[in-house]
Amino acid sequence: MEGQIPQNWVPLCKPQLKEDFVYYIRYFQVRKARTTYSPVDHPYMMRFTAHTKVHVVKNVQDTFPKYACALTTYDVLRTRVGITNYCSGNDTYSLLLKLFNSWH
Repeated sequence: MEGQIPQNWVPLCKPQLKEDFVYYIRYFQVRKARTTYSPVDHPYMMRFTAHTKVHVVKNVQDTFPKYACALTTYDVLRTRVGITNYCSGNDTYSLLLKLFNSWH
């Protein structure tokens, strides 16, 4: 699920969030996901508010996943040219194609 911090709350939230930590987050809005350039395929997103509380989870089990990703094949990327629903649309494919061609 995508998470979003409105620009006016970034100075308040940024010091609380560090990479490589797991958080328990309470009191946030649940909204419909963006319809363009969505980074994940999920119908909803969370949005921080002035009331959002963030707490570090201290005892994280070893089985808790550290990363989550969904790889997209070049064949699928090619079908998304001109489609703006996902972040992997026209601009991303064009950039990947330029990078690929510059390496060969």
